[in-house]
Amino acid sequence: MATGRPRCPQESTVTTSAAPAAEQVDASEPPRNAPRWLRRGVIFVLLAVAAFQAAEWLFFSLRGFLGVVFLAWLFAITVEPVVDALERRGMRRGVGTGLVMAGLVLAVTAFVAVFGALLVNQLAQLVDALPRTVGTSVHWVNSTFGTTFKRQDVNGSLKLTPTRIQQLAQQLTPGLFGVLSKLMGLVFQGFTLLLFAFYMSAEGPALRATVSRGFPPKHQQVLLTVWEIAVHKAGGYVISRLILAALSAFFTGIFLWVLGVPFWLPLAIWTGVVSQFIPTLGTYLAIALPALIAMTNQPLDGLWVVVFRRLLPAA
Repeated sequence: MATGRPRCPQESTVTTSAAPAAEQVDASEPPRNAPRWLRRGVIFVLLAVAAFQAAEWLFFSLRGFLGVVFLAWLFAITVEPVVDALERRGMRRGVGTGLVMAGLVLAVTAFVAVFGALLVNQLAQLVDALPRTVGTSVHWVNSTFGTTFKRQDVNGSLKLTPTRIQQLAQQLTPGLFGVLSKLMGLVFQGFTLLLFAFYMSAEGPALRATVSRGFPPKHQQVLLTVWEIAVHKAGGYVISRLILAALSAFFTGIFLWVLGVPFWLPLAIWTGVVSQFIPTLGTYLAIALPALIAMTNQPLDGLWVVVFRRLLPAA
């Protein structure tokens, strides 16, 4: 005999229809709040992207100014060893910095006044004579060693086409307006560079102390020591290279002039700068161009140029 109350059909229907209703109610509930770390992470990523975009825009907008500041810093660390030596002898740091920079400016001005016009004329003639020089050199090599090089192929590989030569000549000898505008721009950039370089050199110790204050105290002395060593080493290296480049250009120019090699002044400057400031390959590149030009004037002169450059101590 059944003891429990029998289930009525209505209850069964209500019970079965209640589950979907409950599911519909759960689905309609609003989602739970996102964790705080997720929101912070999204905000951090957005801020990082915005900061990167702003930094990129500032860099590309100010890259010319930043380049001048970087060159001023290089110039400052170059002259700083000389300024330190003057300061150790009792001269005020600002006066020593001004004296060193004034001496360099006077030296550059004197060089431009004495050799400026000659350098520009010889450089323009050298660029115009390059295709003819290459042709003469190719003819000499073919007749001496029995090779079959073609002047057109060599000029094409070197991109010495008439159009390119004309463009180079126009760049080297611009019109009056172009000369004045470029000259004014160079003068303005030069004064800006000298201004920053003067401050960075005259206030070198104070500048390093100001930067080091942004680091923990236990790291400040290490930073100052490393900075001073880097400045003196880098400055000494650049000064030594400049002196060697000047000596190399001076003696090479005298030798080329005595030998009767055309375009001796730009070739001498090319030799001094390339041999000292381009590592490894600079020595060979510095010899190649003067030897090639000398060879077109007199084949044996090219050999003398190579021998002289190899025997020169500053090479």
